[in-house]
Amino acid sequence: MVHGKLYHRTKGPRSEAKGQLQMKTLSGRDSQVVINELASGEKLLWCNRPDAARAARSTMAIFLFAIPWTAFAIFWITMAAMGVSKSPQQAGPFILFPLFGLPFVLIGLSMLSSPLFAFWKAQKTFYGVTNRRLIIVIADRNKVVQSYELENLANPRRSEYGERGDLTWFTNQDVPVVMQNTFSRTPTAVPNTVAFLGIENPRDVERLIEQQIQAIKAEKQ
Repeated sequence: MVHGKLYHRTKGPRSEAKGQLQMKTLSGRDSQVVINELASGEKLLWCNRPDAARAARSTMAIFLFAIPWTAFAIFWITMAAMGVSKSPQQAGPFILFPLFGLPFVLIGLSMLSSPLFAFWKAQKTFYGVTNRRLIIVIADRNKVVQSYELENLANPRRSEYGERGDLTWFTNQDVPVVMQNTFSRTPTAVPNTVAFLGIENPRDVERLIEQQIQAIKAEKQ
């Protein structure tokens, strides 16, 4: 069993519920990011963040590929610049030819920075489980909030490495779809994947979510 607190969305301060599964959760300041997204009467059962170091390591293939890519792009620009500099008068409009390599350098620099970006994004990502939903908050300059009803989750998958692991589900979410040759929009259920990546004690979190799903189904019977 892991340790932590159970939070309620109330008008007053947070309260700890007794007799509930307890999960290792974030500090009050960090958990408040998820608590702010709770609906009236909704309970926050667990919240945490992904493993930022693992998120950065997951982009190492891109980083390694970017090294020769960027080096070749810089080499190409250098050689092209040396070629046109020998006879700038005869080069004419081709004097700008080396500039065509700049987009490839920028792409390479972007790939080289992918581990830093992944680490930073993971630090800004918060996962939450309530008695109704899964909540994912990316607390960037433009905050992004994703929520998924527990009863719509299906086909859970868990992978573990040490004390951490990943949880993945499939879910159906209604989205507007433009019908061919018309301007009308019709909601349709589109398969989607939701994942908690690099979380602590994924088995316990999965068990907690399954218990809540069963409780929701029991209430509807």
